Amino acid sequence: MSFSYRDSQIAELLAEFADPRVREAIELSSLGEILQDVTYFIDVGSNVGQYVFHAARHLRNAKIVAIEANPLIIPILTKTIEALRSQDCAGNRYEVRAAAASDIPGNIEFHISRLPTLSSVTPNTRAETVRVPTVCLNELYLPSTRTFIKMDIEGAEYRAIRSGSRFLESTDTSFFVELHSWGDWSIGKYPLHVCWLFFTNRFASKKIGTHYLFYKASWLKSMVSFARELPGQLSKYLWRRLGGALVPFASRRKALN
Repeated sequence: MSFSYRDSQIAELLAEFADPRVREAIELSSLGEILQDVTYFIDVGSNVGQYVFHAARHLRNAKIVAIEANPLIIPILTKTIEALRSQDCAGNRYEVRAAAASDIPGNIEFHISRLPTLSSVTPNTRAETVRVPTVCLNELYLPSTRTFIKMDIEGAEYRAIRSGSRFLESTDTSFFVELHSWGDWSIGKYPLHVCWLFFTNRFASKKIGTHYLFYKASWLKSMVSFARELPGQLSKYLWRRLGGALVPFASRRKALN
């Protein structure tokens, strides 16, 4: 690597663990309710472990898996997990997976941003590209286990979710996903397609802060939920696909006038 994160950058992220004004305060405060009866917590895109830290406060005798692809962040995440393991009195079990969740086997390009929260397998803001191993979510599946999958991976949601078909088919799994409007343009998949993927597997959704809670429901409830999100997601999709072409057109038209 040609660069590393400053100690001040990491310290700022770790300080957010106990900061009630943190950007995702709404999402974190909801964990107590939505993690009820959960015994398997998978954090896809753990970063330094903020969600694992907060989830561990509500879980008992649970398996907790933290997945992170950024090689610069993994040592900090590992320290977070080690601290939780040493202080845990609730019987939780912890594991770190240094990988990117994806349906691409083997390894994949990963774009490391100079901002420690923006790295992703989808090219966005980046400083350096490396190859990292991948993990298919199906490899982590445990049958008949109340599972909660949190996901924040900067636009790479579709491939990661698609790699967990066994979780999608399960009635014991909920997903807590931050949908990024830029999606994965390399395969033409955007938040609209993620919502469709969940809908076709009979999940309804509820927005909590910047995240969506996807949970198994009746076809009617799934349909109503999807219909509620469709106008907004469709408009974002059309803007992403057509907006780039329309901006030059609008500029030329303005110049002519």
